[in-house]
Amino acid sequence: MTRAIQEGMGVRRTARRWRARVTKRVVGMVVWLFVATVGFGNARVAAADVDLSPVVTAPITALALTPDGHSLVVGSAAGVRIVSTVDRQVVSSMAIEMAKVHDLRFSPDGETLLVAGGEPAEGGKVEMWDWQQRRRIDRVSGHADVVYRVVWSELGDRFATAGGDGICQVFRIDDVRSPVRYAGHSRAVLAIAFVDQETIASAGVDQTVRLWKAADGSHLRTLDNHVDTINDLAIRPEGGGRLIDEAGESTLGPKMLATIGEDRTVRLWQPSIGRLVRFRRLPVVPRAIAWSVDGRRLHVGCQDGQIRTLDPDDLAESSETAGLVGRVHELIVDGDKGLVWVGGENGFRAVNQSE
Repeated sequence: MTRAIQEGMGVRRTARRWRARVTKRVVGMVVWLFVATVGFGNARVAAADVDLSPVVTAPITALALTPDGHSLVVGSAAGVRIVSTVDRQVVSSMAIEMAKVHDLRFSPDGETLLVAGGEPAEGGKVEMWDWQQRRRIDRVSGHADVVYRVVWSELGDRFATAGGDGICQVFRIDDVRSPVRYAGHSRAVLAIAFVDQETIASAGVDQTVRLWKAADGSHLRTLDNHVDTINDLAIRPEGGGRLIDEAGESTLGPKMLATIGEDRTVRLWQPSIGRLVRFRRLPVVPRAIAWSVDGRRLHVGCQDGQIRTLDPDDLAESSETAGLVGRVHELIVDGDKGLVWVGGENGFRAVNQSE
């Protein structure tokens, strides 16, 4: 009888221990969900979901929203996957032929997807895919190291690449075998953008932004206020910098270029005249930037995993949230749904844009 009682007491003690463990885990999950929803500090941006991305191998190095907005193309160490934006499930994969994927870009008409990357210290390449047919239609190279970034022109008639070998190239769609080369950088080029249809801005490890002509690669000017590696750059969308003239009429302001660097600064430039308009120093290193569709906010993904949203008029911080993906590698904006997709060392997710 005594043994039976002892066994019964042992069973009850075991049950209590399991209940305590379960309760602790539930409480921990509730706290985690609260943090994921409201963020930290003065956060005004909320995580759109609470599940990280178990369907794709981290780290996430590239993201692109499909033309219909229903899926994401996700680049990682495992290759390229197409993932539903609704349930984060893998819809399909792409049979790319490169060891590292660093960028994904759809053409303005949504018909062609560029996949950029390559093999470190061996060669860079860009694969061109027919999006409707999901088939590779061409491949271009010409870099001695990986291609870090690729960008389309406004008209979609050409695209430009930024390479780890310090070289930039411009490829015309009607003649991809005869690229224009720009060799003005002394070290790896990490970012590139079309300022307009004829002008390109590129930046990287040599701490400079260089402006040059897309048609022939001739150098225009150098912006050199950064004091460390420039990690990313982005051109403000048209209409974001509207001015009011003396008659009270709204007019388009000058083009604005945003850059971020290892010196922990965000800088805004007028590239047409090479003028530094303003800058702000952040508490941590910024890794990726993306303008809102209307050009009135600048989203900055940082080393600490935070997404900081800045007002371009004074670079004041309007909101901050935890991206919950670790160190940020990529940011893209879904203007239709009001989301910012963030990719990083621990996966990818969406956060709501600050209102």
